[in-house]
Amino acid sequence: MDTIHSDADRTVEVTRRKIAEAAPETKLIRSVYGIGDEYTTQYPPTKSEGPAFGRAFGFGHRPEADLIVATALTPESYNTNIILSLCPYGNHGGDMYTLGLDVGIASVGWALLAEDHIIDLGVRAFDKAETAKEGESLNLARRMARLARRRLYRRAWRLKKLARALKRHGLVADTRFFSPENPYAEKGKNLWQLRVEGLDRRLAPEEWARVIYHIVKHRGFHWLSKAEEKAAESDSKSEGGKIKQGLTRMCELMEEKDYRSPAEALLREIEQNNLTAFHNKRGEYTKALSRVLLGEELKELFAAQRQHGNPHADAALEVEILGRGDKKSGIFWQQKPALSGEDLLNMLGKCTFEKGEFRAPKASFTVERHVWLTRLNNLRIVVDGKVRPLNATEREIALPLPYQARELTYHQLRRALLNAGLPEKEGFIFAGLSYPSERQKQEGVVKDPEAMTLMKLPAWHALRKQLESAGLEY
Repeated sequence: MDTIHSDADRTVEVTRRKIAEAAPETKLIRSVYGIGDEYTTQYPPTKSEGPAFGRAFGFGHRPEADLIVATALTPESYNTNIILSLCPYGNHGGDMYTLGLDVGIASVGWALLAEDHIIDLGVRAFDKAETAKEGESLNLARRMARLARRRLYRRAWRLKKLARALKRHGLVADTRFFSPENPYAEKGKNLWQLRVEGLDRRLAPEEWARVIYHIVKHRGFHWLSKAEEKAAESDSKSEGGKIKQGLTRMCELMEEKDYRSPAEALLREIEQNNLTAFHNKRGEYTKALSRVLLGEELKELFAAQRQHGNPHADAALEVEILGRGDKKSGIFWQQKPALSGEDLLNMLGKCTFEKGEFRAPKASFTVERHVWLTRLNNLRIVVDGKVRPLNATEREIALPLPYQARELTYHQLRRALLNAGLPEKEGFIFAGLSYPSERQKQEGVVKDPEAMTLMKLPAWHALRKQLESAGLEY
């Protein structure tokens, strides 16, 4: 879960490590950091430690001084500016120096200033922590491999439990019956055909075991939550949207051609179109099957086998595999639950200021409110060449605007202020925006900078929509 202090934490940790490397005996006496706040430490180096500190931060000047470190952070900032004020060691009333550090993802710029001149400046560049071709994090490959290992481990454990259950119910004599060294080898048939035949005739114990094992092993796609499924419906170009379209097409195909099961649908379509593969290729979802659909197929197979007199299709085995209809219990539905309770709290950090409280989630009302107030406080307008913040009346007009529309643009804020007769001069502009020149306006090659989004509150509007759909006032 994202938190509002993630950038600050990372920056402070880097700064702390640099100071520790330069002078291991340095003690951090105060640490207060966050959005718009300060991170401060006092560093009284000895004459021998001063040069080490200078080398650690990569600037030529070697201070022997007391240091004050301050950072100004915003939620969307990726670069962090650090200002260090220095005074000569042992002479706190002497000349003051200022060291500015611009810490980026691929470089650190620095400048050392006296009161009336620049002492030294420079840049230390280094490689980004990402791949050169795709621009992806270097941790991505390791993370994806780790997730794959976990998924394969959980599937292997689920299939081992299934094999033991089938042995316990007398379908197989040994759990090694399902090993790759013992494939289904009946001439002219495959397991998909066997699944279709299971609807029409009684299967032998080993055939019935193969069918159950095949469905549980390839149990189809399942949405983790209704919210995930809904998000996929609204974004057809994403991978989730393509999966949703594939699942929908398969359901429509079964209904249109009156197929009894997903296995029968795939088998007939492959025969009619002279295809060979029963599974999708990478990035393809035309043969996507939902777990719900496959669960219904296995349930129908249990009913058909009982009707054909199969003694190994009893209700006890069906409940152990398919559960009690809640789509959570049973070997077929078994999966690691979403984080909740203590497991979720263990992943959350503690608040910087309230040490006993957890950090607020990014999607909470209070955090979105905090970000909006911070942005509103930092907003500046230029009137008659003078830069100023919004006054109390203008702030009062602007404050409710993001709660009324999904996205608040600079242009919408301008219109709201002008409609209220504020500011007195209509020719104001927003500081920080890149306005086009007259020539660029005539050529029409630039976009209106005030069309940019100033603020949006996705969590608030999601909550608002739910309240409206339930007929509740907010």
